[in-house]
Amino acid sequence: MNRAVFLDRDGILNDVVMRNGIVSSPWSLEELRIVEEAKVLVRDLKRQGFLVFVVTNQPDVARGNLSEEDLFLINERVKRVFQVDGIECSLSADNEDPRRKPNPGMIRELCDQHGIAPGG
Repeated sequence: MNRAVFLDRDGILNDVVMRNGIVSSPWSLEELRIVEEAKVLVRDLKRQGFLVFVVTNQPDVARGNLSEEDLFLINERVKRVFQVDGIECSLSADNEDPRRKPNPGMIRELCDQHGIAPGG
């Protein structure tokens, strides 16, 4: 079985964006600010043999604040900078959606796809 670490994107790998005093995600590449210290974290995890995945809620797509194209470009930059093994996104703003964190849907899917035993 593979070992893996699942990281959030916003506030971990990139800085959050404040909009009128509310924590938000970048809506464009221009707003994306990489957390430099996180590069060391991901590099060290990969050196230790972990698969590294990003699981992120991006409800601003459903809300019309972020285009799927811009989300793709942002995620591609994150993949390239951090060399992560994959990024899963929940685009839903519905907390009942099984893929939307804190629900485990995205993590379960990645475990099934990559031979990862949860809790192992």
